Amino acid sequence: MGAIRNLTPHPIRIFRREDAALDTRTKSYRLLVPGTLPMVEFPPEGGELPRVDVSEKEMGRVEEIPLVGVSYGAIRGLPEETPGTYLVVSALAAKAARESGRKDCLIPTGMVRDEAGAILGCVALGLE
Repeated sequence: MGAIRNLTPHPIRIFRREDAALDTRTKSYRLLVPGTLPMVEFPPEGGELPRVDVSEKEMGRVEEIPLVGVSYGAIRGLPEETPGTYLVVSALAAKAARESGRKDCLIPTGMVRDEAGAILGCVALGLE
């Protein structure tokens, strides 16, 4: 396989799919036994996080609230590609990285949530 680096500001916790049940209403997973520990956790590395350039253009207002058109540009802050190493990043960063030709960026997928809806982790990492 290879190494996985977490370039998000959050710990990435991966739960076994068999320890969770898919809630078809919310399209997220719930642990079968609350308190189940993840099979692996990747702490954030810290330092500079990958960011995507954002441009905004005011399009009008609704009840005094500005409405803006948003467009996304280049990704910044990704380390050089290293064979066999994957980077966990935000979905927006993964999309921008893929558009620039990168194939090493992963996103958490199959979110595991507690009863209040807070994210506990995920059951897989996805390629954008």
